[in-house]
Amino acid sequence: MADRLAAALRHTVVALLLGPLLGTVLLFITSASFDFVNLVSSVVYAIVLPYAAIAGTYLYFDLRIAESQNADARVTGDVLPEDLPAAVS
Repeated sequence: MADRLAAALRHTVVALLLGPLLGTVLLFITSASFDFVNLVSSVVYAIVLPYAAIAGTYLYFDLRIAESQNADARVTGDVLPEDLPAAVS
């Protein structure tokens, strides 16, 4: 479960930082105008962010299903049958 949460956090952080980081890099390594760099950064951000939201939603439902399956397994595995065999002495 922790690895799935880490993956969700990693995807979200990458998606949130990709546009601004690309804009910063473009400002330093190119001689393009600020308006062009801002446009490129905004377009990348607008394209990547919905994919991060979709991935987060899929991970949420995956965790929810896994947790319900684990809860079902715990409930059925913890219950003893009513008819126990007689102890051999």
